[in-house]
Amino acid sequence: MATHGGFSLKQFVKPFVLTEVCAILTSSVVLLPSALGMLQTAKTAPKSISSLTYASRPQFGPEIFSGIGIGSQTYTNRLLHSPAIFSSIAISLLVCAYFVQPSISRRHKLGTGFSLIILILSMLIGPINLAWHMFSEPSGSPFRYSFLLSFVMVTMAYESWINHPNLIPNRAKLLIMALVISLLVAGFLFIRWGSSSPLNSYLALQPNSFPILIVNIGLVLVFSGFLFLSNQRLYQLAVGILVLAEMGTNFIYTLRSEPFGNQQTYQDTVTQESKKLSPYTNPQPTLYRINVMSSQLAPAFQENYLGYNDAMLFNFNGIQEYSSTLNESTRETLKMFGLFSKNQRRISNAGITAIANMLLGVKYTISKPSLPKLNQTYIGMGFPVSNQFMTAKLRQGYIFFKFRNNSPKYQPLFNALPHQSTDCSTEAVSNEWSRPFSIQF
Repeated sequence: MATHGGFSLKQFVKPFVLTEVCAILTSSVVLLPSALGMLQTAKTAPKSISSLTYASRPQFGPEIFSGIGIGSQTYTNRLLHSPAIFSSIAISLLVCAYFVQPSISRRHKLGTGFSLIILILSMLIGPINLAWHMFSEPSGSPFRYSFLLSFVMVTMAYESWINHPNLIPNRAKLLIMALVISLLVAGFLFIRWGSSSPLNSYLALQPNSFPILIVNIGLVLVFSGFLFLSNQRLYQLAVGILVLAEMGTNFIYTLRSEPFGNQQTYQDTVTQESKKLSPYTNPQPTLYRINVMSSQLAPAFQENYLGYNDAMLFNFNGIQEYSSTLNESTRETLKMFGLFSKNQRRISNAGITAIANMLLGVKYTISKPSLPKLNQTYIGMGFPVSNQFMTAKLRQGYIFFKFRNNSPKYQPLFNALPHQSTDCSTEAVSNEWSRPFSIQF
């Protein structure tokens, strides 16, 4: 095996491969079940040739450069945005200085630069970006691992810092300052006058303030002066204070757009609801569900609060759910029962019927600030059926079919489509069930 300067390639490759294999095997305990679960959701991609073509397009454009400075993120664009890489303008300047540091070896620069490019390309190229998300289309926040890019930039900046950026050539200092300013201006102009973004046409959501741009350019000039002029202790202290002020300002700028709710109202409501639901929450001797028709937490929020995951908050078995890992087969089945599903992540209790309550084992219903009401159709959770049930074929939108007078023609006993008017009262359902019917096998 070849050696270079006492370095043996064999001694490096063997432990490296062994470590990688062990890392893959240990992480597979979590990753494999997660991947199998994600493949059972509706988000698996690409679903067609057209979606594959869409995924092959660049996932972002020059608007990414606006993320170098403060003010690139607000509540409006929290779901659709370019990779969030803001980690201080000082970090951006030091990253650029890293590649012109005379004390850092060329080999080290090439390796680090290659890693940086790989991370950027993994987000820019659609299929690779999907691989980061277990080959599923992310619904909002499409670059959730962009913190890795920021982390690499911070490590590069630190190495540049300890090698004294004031020692790089004066010409390089001016070029770095001009480059960072140019990138900020390019991002601003693209958001302001760009026709469309490569991904989701989200340009209209991006913050784009000319005064903020001026502030960012001013920060570039100030940071450049402290970083590149001297390495004295006073200059280092000034850089630290400016970075803290910059990060704090960006935090406040981002946070001020958040529609916060009322903390006291939320706290009081949670306390009251927990006390009211405590006799019905887990653990229980029998398994059943509770259908909460309207969340009592809604007054605590400025936005429309639907309470999708109140069951998790109050520890009871509910119906509605908001989850990125919602099983698609389960969601489609519940839609057939009449429950409303806005998208691939949601299942609501809107459209639920007395029959659906029975099939889902809903024992109690809460429709207003009162104690849970017992459902008359509750008969338990689960039903004994014959083997023929596994081959039952039902007409889309209908739960049961019945035969009249031994006629081969069947009529719907109960229509589960939510957009059609149906008498869902317990009395009406009981009357229907009193007539002869059977499931078509």
